[in-house]
Amino acid sequence: MNNISKLSFGIAWDFDGTIVKSQKEAHAPIEAQILNSLGIPITKEQICINYSGVKTREFFQILIKQYKIKADVDELVNSKWRLMIKLAQNKSWTFVPGVKKFIKEASEAGIQQVIGTASKKKYVEIILKRYKLYQYFSHIVSGDDVKRGKPDPETWLQCAKLLNLPPNKIIVIEDGIAGIKAAKKAGMPNILISSQKTRKANICIQNFKQLSISDLKTLKLTP
Repeated sequence: MNNISKLSFGIAWDFDGTIVKSQKEAHAPIEAQILNSLGIPITKEQICINYSGVKTREFFQILIKQYKIKADVDELVNSKWRLMIKLAQNKSWTFVPGVKKFIKEASEAGIQQVIGTASKKKYVEIILKRYKLYQYFSHIVSGDDVKRGKPDPETWLQCAKLLNLPPNKIIVIEDGIAGIKAAKKAGMPNILISSQKTRKANICIQNFKQLSISDLKTLKLTP
């Protein structure tokens, strides 16, 4: 760990599904409920697989266009986030196993950490502060801070800019394929949190009990 702390690199975290298990527990069920009410036959499982990490507005736009539904996108987005903010304040959240310990150890090792998420900043801040994790992150890049969401690399490139590091010195940790694609476009090494092995990411783990700070050296960060 002492050797790691001397390296100049950072970690850019996705939030939903990567740190807290909110994709399956909150985002997807709420989105499915809203879309089902419009007559769009989509399940929370389909949303998790295909749209994890996609900005809320873009997600709703894709679906209502695909199913040729007339709906006010602003109203759909606002409806979702009203419910999500309430959950952030009151829900007992489940975290990915080992993630809180890993975040603390990364901070102790001197690794800069930032969050890059499609979610609202207020929602992320509420949860991080409730569980005393807020202090470990220098910045939060939210969906409102970028013009193009994942799989566009803008979110991760903004994270690199805020940490004042070149993209190849930022390790992206994600649970969504869209976020991994964005990392690759940005030229960033990446780790996918998934129960299914895939060659789309540099490293694939099921949870943070399978990853140590020392393992980050295997990503071969280039000068």
